[in-house]
Amino acid sequence: MIAVFSNAALHWVLDANGAIRSVFNSLKKGGRFVAEMGGKGNVERLIHATKQVLHNHGYNEKADTKVWYFPSVGEYTTKLEEHGFRVTYVIHYDRKTPLQDGHQGVAKWITMFGAQFLDGIPADEKEQILAEITKKLEPFYNENGQWYADYKRLRFIAVKE
Repeated sequence: MIAVFSNAALHWVLDANGAIRSVFNSLKKGGRFVAEMGGKGNVERLIHATKQVLHNHGYNEKADTKVWYFPSVGEYTTKLEEHGFRVTYVIHYDRKTPLQDGHQGVAKWITMFGAQFLDGIPADEKEQILAEITKKLEPFYNENGQWYADYKRLRFIAVKE
């Protein structure tokens, strides 16, 4: 292969070294690995609020669930270089992202992307937990009725040496 492209997928792969090794092995010399993923601090407020509310409800094990891997520039570029890549471009930036459906957007986002936090919790309690998370996030996420998530993105280009 001469190129591998990934968009919004690598932060779901908790074994970053395995993913990087697989990409490296699939590329020819001079091949490019181009990606964008959640970076350090991505949905940090949402994760913090979710963990806090789960702890308050006694779901300590659920609160400690590792759903995503959001590395810093230094962390991920070091991994890429350790696997034989030369990083030619990298940027970490804020990308405030609109949530759909107003105040229901937080609950829908967590239900879709962070369902592991809620697995096994009874439906009525799950609804209460989601409402509490939403309330905690409202001062940060609600801008005049439009809700936004605090996305931080990591984008890079790496070349197989």
